Amino acid sequence: AGTGVGNIYNYYENKPKLFMEVGRNWRKRLVKDLESILAEDLPARVRVTKLLIALYENVERWSGIWMEFMMKNQKVVFGKLGAEIKEENEREEEKLARQLQLVLYDAMKGNKRAQNILQADDGRFATLMLMSIFMLPSRYPGQPEANLKFIHRYVDFFFSAN
Repeated sequence: AGTGVGNIYNYYENKPKLFMEVGRNWRKRLVKDLESILAEDLPARVRVTKLLIALYENVERWSGIWMEFMMKNQKVVFGKLGAEIKEENEREEEKLARQLQLVLYDAMKGNKRAQNILQADDGRFATLMLMSIFMLPSRYPGQPEANLKFIHRYVDFFFSAN
């Protein structure tokens, strides 16, 4: 685009800070995409399945590069900038988890056992659900078909409680 590589450093002090900013923007876009799935006018089971698959596919696609960056740039990741981004991420994740929790709670109307665990408005169950999907690519790398099948079984298990 006619821009020299050196121009990037007018905006970012070094490669790790540039990478952290790219990560911040990736995360914001991902959360926005997931929130739009939750807002769709579809049955709860379909929305939850779409959300978990979209989350898995996105994390799976980018997990290797993020892990490599984190291993090589621990000072940045665990420094002041990393702490700011972590705080920002936690707020976005909490908001997303609360929205997912409401979808799950609404879908479980009439099921007292399911509603009991979902009644907390802090989104703990939804956070657990989201984090379990987030961990699949690193725990079971190179197994996307098996991981996607698991996600479907996971959702089926949850919704079979109703």
